[in-house]
Amino acid sequence: MKEAQDNRSFRETQFNERSSRSHCVMQVWLDLDEPSGTGTEGSSSCLSFIDLAGSERVNAIQTDHPDQVKETVHINRSLSSLGTCVQALATSAKYIPYRDTKLTHLMSDALGGRSKTLFLITLSTDPRDTVQTIASLRFGSGLSGIQRGRPVQKLPAANRSRVRSTSRL
Repeated sequence: MKEAQDNRSFRETQFNERSSRSHCVMQVWLDLDEPSGTGTEGSSSCLSFIDLAGSERVNAIQTDHPDQVKETVHINRSLSSLGTCVQALATSAKYIPYRDTKLTHLMSDALGGRSKTLFLITLSTDPRDTVQTIASLRFGSGLSGIQRGRPVQKLPAANRSRVRSTSRL
């Protein structure tokens, strides 16, 4: 976990002196192999910890650095894509655009798969952050509309490594 945090990008912004400027994804894979001869298959689980970078309004950035503006646009794009996936899932759309960004691709199982998912949304009580706080609350409200319920799938051991390798980007 420390290595993941150390690789993370932070920068001072107008509203936050230590703003995370990248998403952080840490996945722990757990394999359970059933004893041979039992006739049952093993299972594989993934525990994901995902800390999203904070969004900011591009027009609110006070900087002369084009890289910082580009960074903000990229973060906002991935968060917007996440919101699009959540909206599509909440309305039972036929197509969910998981492959639009690396973030949504990594989160596809957590959002619409056979996963148990918990989102923690942090909010600000500062009046200057009202617009962002309302946007965060709307995002959280959309999450509550996602319907899941497909049964857990047992995979033969040979297939588990294939699933793991395709889940990583």
